[in-house]
Amino acid sequence: MVQQRMEGWKEMAAHLGRSVRTIQRWEREAGLPVHRLQVGSKAQVFAYKAELDGWRVSKEEPPDMRRPGLLERWRIGWLWIFRQR
Repeated sequence: MVQQRMEGWKEMAAHLGRSVRTIQRWEREAGLPVHRLQVGSKAQVFAYKAELDGWRVSKEEPPDMRRPGLLERWRIGWLWIFRQR
């Protein structure tokens, strides 16, 4: 089985739908599976699509465990204000 290899930060970012800076931060802080190949004085960065997809699935929270979104927090805040009256 041949794994699809993604070359460079831009290709990985496009696949995950995030910015290059976010992808680089995820590698440092959250263990995003990125590989480096040292060629002379330069390093090439690559990742396998299956590894990135597996990492993403392992980091997703179940829908009922997610924090409320901005709109939901806004509604909760207004309900709290009106109850105080």
